[in-house]
Amino acid sequence: EVVSYLESTLKCNVTRIYTGAFMTSFDMHGISVSVCCLDEGNRVAPLLDAATTAPAWAKSEVTDESPRSAALAPLEEVTAPESADDVASNAATDGKLSADTIGQILRKVCNAILEAESKLTEWDLIVGDGDCGITMKRGASEILTQVDGGSLPLDNPVTLCLGLADAVSQSMGGTSGILFELCFRKMASVLKSSPLDFVSAFQSGVDAVMFYGGAKAGYRTMLDALVPAADALGTGGIAAAASAANEGADSTAKMKVAMAGR
Repeated sequence: EVVSYLESTLKCNVTRIYTGAFMTSFDMHGISVSVCCLDEGNRVAPLLDAATTAPAWAKSEVTDESPRSAALAPLEEVTAPESADDVASNAATDGKLSADTIGQILRKVCNAILEAESKLTEWDLIVGDGDCGITMKRGASEILTQVDGGSLPLDNPVTLCLGLADAVSQSMGGTSGILFELCFRKMASVLKSSPLDFVSAFQSGVDAVMFYGGAKAGYRTMLDALVPAADALGTGGIAAAASAANEGADSTAKMKVAMAGR
């Protein structure tokens, strides 16, 4: 059933299948599926097929390698800015929000996440593997540490987004950490050329999450909150975006099937 979905819906050409308890979590209800894209130079496949005495690495089931459907098109890479030093002189705030104000906002957001950790864990134990709360807590704690320690650049929107991307990448792990990192890095690349166009930057960040994550609104993921928030931000501002995000998150309670992960 999984192979059929991958090939018929996602247009993948599945050549190797591994099944087993490769990764487990407490109180996890269901199964997880991981997909690895093989390189065009065929360097990875021989390594996967190589003989090993590792007891946990089962030999794969090799299927017919001739494509039964068109493969997925290669993904276009997001071009990252050169470095924090290079972009600092190219984009700066115009005084609308001071570094102190941004720091206060980040502290409030992170503290709200820390307070919600137990509830996130409770919900994820029902529908996932129970690690959502601790994953979000790690990211929020790291950002708080950097804000309080002065290592997170708050006076420039580009370097701020890059710093946030590094913080979640280093601390969160899992699918959520990767997707948030992609979002922040894409926002940084937009703000580099348009320093104060936060609406377009946020929309582009959400688009990057959809593009690389393969989900969209209605899949019962974080995008059910992020997509309506991005739509509302341009027309109604931050208050409207927050309200739309809450409504979108609440709508997932009525969705019977999750079509993607985070």
